[in-house]
Amino acid sequence: MSYTFRIVFGGLCALVPREKEHELDILLINTQNDRAGKLSHVPPLHVPRLEFDLADLTGGSSVPAGTLGYWRLKFEQLAISAKGSSQPLTFAGDLSTIQSGKTGAGIKPSRDFSWIPDLRSVCPLAGNVEADCFAAQPVMGANRGFIMGRLTLDRGVANVRDVSSYRGDEVMAEFLPKYAGSTAARAAMPHLAQVTMDVDDGEVVTITGKRFDGKKPRSLHLGPAKPGDEIEVHLTNLCCGGYLDVDDSKPPKEDDDFECFYILCQNFDELLRKLPRLPIPVPVEFATAPKKGSLVGGGGNPIACSMTRMQKG
Repeated sequence: MSYTFRIVFGGLCALVPREKEHELDILLINTQNDRAGKLSHVPPLHVPRLEFDLADLTGGSSVPAGTLGYWRLKFEQLAISAKGSSQPLTFAGDLSTIQSGKTGAGIKPSRDFSWIPDLRSVCPLAGNVEADCFAAQPVMGANRGFIMGRLTLDRGVANVRDVSSYRGDEVMAEFLPKYAGSTAARAAMPHLAQVTMDVDDGEVVTITGKRFDGKKPRSLHLGPAKPGDEIEVHLTNLCCGGYLDVDDSKPPKEDDDFECFYILCQNFDELLRKLPRLPIPVPVEFATAPKKGSLVGGGGNPIACSMTRMQKG
């Protein structure tokens, strides 16, 4: 018997899938890096953090469910370990697919990982991720570090958890400006992704954190959950306003903060020199009236803090 452990991630997370190695790197961008000052807008401070239910802590059964705790990450390497039957990491669907349109109607819409746009399909000139992001000890410092945190996963199944919506319907976005060679299509914008794995009955999930310089290690022990139950944690990199407004009287806005992903490109200065504007997602199709039975909300900024896939050199 086993139970399910799931890590959900979203916000300014650069995702580096490596299919042959069965690994996924999650890089949480430092929006205060000096390169941010060269963008066409000044990105707000984003706060990367790991969020968990205190009731899921080992020995935390007396805590009311839904009582949340979190780690704020500051130049920190995370690792997850658990004894289980999950196979080496796989990605739902074909990563080479260029997705377009909506994710599909019905009870089971497509949640292939390829819905998360590849930065090179958006901007063909975009280079690989800075090698420092994968170094044993990445650069630290508010203005010098490229990433505030990172996590590498090598077990389970990776897929899209949810896509952005407005008035109860999916938002279609296009990346603009669209430069020669771009293959990105008008499509739904992923809001959250996840990796799900099986953990053996009675076993504990351990999450460890350690600063890039090796100092201040810490650990978190979750479970065990009952067979068939699940434990879920969230890894996000969001500005203080969170994902969504609650005022759906405002039309959806473009995601200016998407520019921050280019901070990680090895050829950042070349991109600025050659391109008048870095491509960002712009909502182009969305509901003009609330969908019957849908909740009010999700207006104003439903595609804010979206994700992208990038490549390791």
